[in-house]
Amino acid sequence: MMTWEGKGWRAYANFLLVRFQRSRKSTRVYGRPYALTLDPSSYCNLRCPFCPTGQRNHLRSSAHLPLDRFKRLMDELGPYLFWVELYNWGEPFLNRDLIPMLEYMARYRIASVISTNLDFPLSEELIEQLVASGLSTLIVSADGVSQEAYERYRVGGHLERVLGNMKMIAAAKQRVGSAVPRIVWRFLVFRHNEHEIEQARSMAEEMGVELELGAPYVAIAQESYRDWISTIPQFNLYPSVTSGVQTEPAPPAQPNPASDACDWLWMSAAVNANESVSPCCGIWEERHDFGRIGAGGFRTLWNGESYRAARTFMRIGVSSGLNLICEQCPFPNLWKHASHFDPLILESFSTRLPGFMRNTVLRWVGAESSSSTQRKKKERAGDHRLQRSRIYPLIPAPSSWMESLMVRCRRGGIAFCPVCGRYGTLTVEHDNLRETVRCSRCGAVNRQRQLAHVACASLSTVLGYKITSLRQLASDDEIVIYNMKAGGPVHVALSGARRYLCGEYIGPEYQIGAIVNGVVHQDPARLPYPDGSIDLVLSSDVFGHIPHPYAAHREVYRVLREGGRHIFTVPFYQTEFSDETRVTVGEDGAPLFVREPLYHHDPIRPGRTALVYTIFALEMLLKLDQIGFRTNLYRLRKPLRGLPGQNGLVFEAVKVAAGDAGFRLP
Repeated sequence: MMTWEGKGWRAYANFLLVRFQRSRKSTRVYGRPYALTLDPSSYCNLRCPFCPTGQRNHLRSSAHLPLDRFKRLMDELGPYLFWVELYNWGEPFLNRDLIPMLEYMARYRIASVISTNLDFPLSEELIEQLVASGLSTLIVSADGVSQEAYERYRVGGHLERVLGNMKMIAAAKQRVGSAVPRIVWRFLVFRHNEHEIEQARSMAEEMGVELELGAPYVAIAQESYRDWISTIPQFNLYPSVTSGVQTEPAPPAQPNPASDACDWLWMSAAVNANESVSPCCGIWEERHDFGRIGAGGFRTLWNGESYRAARTFMRIGVSSGLNLICEQCPFPNLWKHASHFDPLILESFSTRLPGFMRNTVLRWVGAESSSSTQRKKKERAGDHRLQRSRIYPLIPAPSSWMESLMVRCRRGGIAFCPVCGRYGTLTVEHDNLRETVRCSRCGAVNRQRQLAHVACASLSTVLGYKITSLRQLASDDEIVIYNMKAGGPVHVALSGARRYLCGEYIGPEYQIGAIVNGVVHQDPARLPYPDGSIDLVLSSDVFGHIPHPYAAHREVYRVLREGGRHIFTVPFYQTEFSDETRVTVGEDGAPLFVREPLYHHDPIRPGRTALVYTIFALEMLLKLDQIGFRTNLYRLRKPLRGLPGQNGLVFEAVKVAAGDAGFRLP
């Protein structure tokens, strides 16, 4: 973990200021970015087919960033920066001044990351300088364990040299007893190399490096990519290509003033090797840059015409007429970059605060004040229209002292339970508030009551009357409910419903329709229900245990009526973009472990555990949108109502009728 020991108070004050201005979506930002993408070179020694630099398309001018210009930029921004990614479109090591750049950044206590193909001769002296430079993380891109598989994408590369360099750097770290740089082997999974994943895991463990599997990203999902895309669903970002469905061009951005906008425009920036500034790291055409750093320094561009116009667009959705690339972004409300580092910065910051100030300041930092206030006013006025892919804090997070008291006393007071519809005493079994804080009447834990709370609130807006509990919902004879979690308090509360369906995915070793301890085994990817037949689907931590979760989401979309909704919980990383695939499935159906196996409690089979296949992240919201859902994420933290905990996340995926942005349940 980065502690940023020695980082000055000016950096933390800037961090608070920028966070505050982003929450208000200010057009002019008085703080500086605290994370930066900086490209030391736009040249590359390989010719990767999906990379604009590798294809030599000349959409961006080639250059090496001079050391004196780099130092000038660091002198301006270094006191405020916590994180710098020293790479983007080129190979960083092609800049001869890379080591002096790393050493200069270390003076400002900046965490640095380099991504490299490492396909060039490295001397012992250079390796020693690299280990001693202060570099935090070294990402090495190598997609295969055989030369044949590796050079299919890394055209012109030599795998033996890359692996040899990795081994030498790892050995140099061990020799001097250094914990940095952290070495990550990044392995992009294609169809031609997916069979080498297990061998790569073994090799990474032997070398003492981390293996990170990823899905290749390309600008447009064209037909020519069909032969490249992995057969493993978790590494297929373009299911429309493999299914033969024509892909439509990405729609223009439609930011909502009350939603969480892309944080690049407030918190971070991308500086290219020729000193031009891009609004984010994904801009490969120079014509979309916001300008070039001149005599006035970075600050003149940071609040220049392009930046102010882009922030205005994200705040109110009105185009500036400048034809900015931000106005064409397909997911402006999902792309979080600097926020990824916020938990680390906050943890470092909290160690410097007196105890009596810590909770108050950190709670204030985490609040999205203006957008939350606007949202609550709309809710009080009866405006329940929810926008696509948004995060909804239902109330501001209260002080954590109440939750600490719950854990210490093993009691949560008396509260209304949205599952059974009765008041009961809440008991706290341990400090994992998501899985405890149990209702004394029905036994529902916090996660189940949060799910029920969102389900009742959601259906109240479309049925025209207030629903307070699942037991009350069960009395509606018209709603068809499918529960993917058999047994437990939610099942008991709904079992009296006239049109209630239930089944559960128990494990890949069972046949569809098999009965295990009285529960029918159903495959969520092949549900036995007709199209458009269900109004409400409920699932509580089910999809993380399914081998092909997005195939199951598509199946849920099929069986839902237009306006129907799937309300669910899953393990979720709020500060990551890519899902964490822990287990894949081979052609024979056997699990292939990408990471250390993780198991959860299995309520159906006593004494057994359920394997975790996926831990989801922001990428899930994007994929659900592609399926056709309008996806909303509710963050619940209501200790006074018996719903404590900071990780109370409930998702609502609505099957929206064509051309209809509102809520409707036939």
